Amino acid sequence: MAGEGISIDEFMEYDSMVRQTFKSENEAYKFYLAYAKSKGFGVRKGNLKYKGNKEAVVNSQKREIQILDSLQSRNNRKEVIAALLGMETHIDIAVMENGMQGSRWPDTQVASWPIKDYEVPQQTDGCSCALWVLKYIQYWTGVRLSAIFNQDGITQFRRWLAAALINSPHNELKVRKAIPAFDLQDDLEDLDLGGDDGHNDSGRDVSGDDGSAL
Repeated sequence: MAGEGISIDEFMEYDSMVRQTFKSENEAYKFYLAYAKSKGFGVRKGNLKYKGNKEAVVNSQKREIQILDSLQSRNNRKEVIAALLGMETHIDIAVMENGMQGSRWPDTQVASWPIKDYEVPQQTDGCSCALWVLKYIQYWTGVRLSAIFNQDGITQFRRWLAAALINSPHNELKVRKAIPAFDLQDDLEDLDLGGDDGHNDSGRDVSGDDGSAL
């Protein structure tokens, strides 16, 4: 759907389809199966297992989907493609309702954009996938990582993150702080998280990338 050249009747039909609610997954499947047959195409359902060791960046300036994968599992694209198709549908709805005024995106057909793997530091354990993704989010500029980190740095980041969450003023469920406030800063300095201020473990500045961030 391009958002242009759509009649009122087509929009109303589309709107009525996406607003349907059902009591069960099976009821929804039967409804859309019948609707698809009436339009001349088919639908199917299946199970997708999501593995949280990768970050997919939708870079509108480069018009590409950037994969940052801590395990380099390049043989499985199903979850990425499924997410892009869902994202494209929501973008289409937003464009139909609000238009593209002020948007810098070259187009909104994100499911057709090329998917590119980028070389990034790799994890060596099997239990820190989410922490690696957080670090990718923190340092990815849209072109490369602005800081270098490794498994040792991720292990230290795990400790820091736990302390930061427990001691956060937004943590309304805590009974008491796990670490006194005056000790927390000392711990953070001792952790040397490998680039939180734009430096890698060796102290070499790797910030200042002039690539366009998302």
